[in-house]
Amino acid sequence: MHALEMEVTRLREQNRQLLIRSTKGMSRRSKEQEQQRVQALQELVALVRAGASEVDIKFKLGRYREKYSDFGEERASRVKFHVNQLRELLFPTEVSRVFFTLMDHWEGRPDPEVYEGELSVREIWEKMKTVLQVTEEQQGEFMSLGEETRDQERSMKECFQLLESLEKNFEAKSEGMEMKVDMLTKIISPAQQVLFLNWIENNKPVLHMIDEAEFRRDV
Repeated sequence: MHALEMEVTRLREQNRQLLIRSTKGMSRRSKEQEQQRVQALQELVALVRAGASEVDIKFKLGRYREKYSDFGEERASRVKFHVNQLRELLFPTEVSRVFFTLMDHWEGRPDPEVYEGELSVREIWEKMKTVLQVTEEQQGEFMSLGEETRDQERSMKECFQLLESLEKNFEAKSEGMEMKVDMLTKIISPAQQVLFLNWIENNKPVLHMIDEAEFRRDV
């Protein structure tokens, strides 16, 4: 048991270090991907200026949209990464999980399913009482905390539900955005779409002005 506990501790620390590296790597990849996006746009502009066919422009523009648009794979992968990070941070620690499970036992709830060769929650608590030399008075105090622990469990459940709702809302937003962009882009040709994207890239201050105008309108 001691060897297994040490192995779990080692693996958890290894996982933590990997998450840290992933976060740093994600930031570095974001800069690299932005450079790749600008380069891909420049290639599209070069196609238009070279007089390429609408078919060729449309094909390459489709690849650009799939990767870099609001509903593209790049943004979806980044959202998934950060949602998983949040889920990891919301998940209770080992200490909290043991505490809540033991409190469930004190509230008279049935033990979770017990597998062959494993201890039940009741047996774990009995062992802990022996190790800690818990008094009858302390047991009574534990029992009095039942409502507080249930409130905390409900709070954690609500957090996970909000996270699941965020994921679903993002998927719905992406699908809706893709449909609306398709409707808009059918009005102009692929070459015009490329020129529009290039104009935005070269006129970033305009975006700030638009954001400010939208903010004032919402207020």
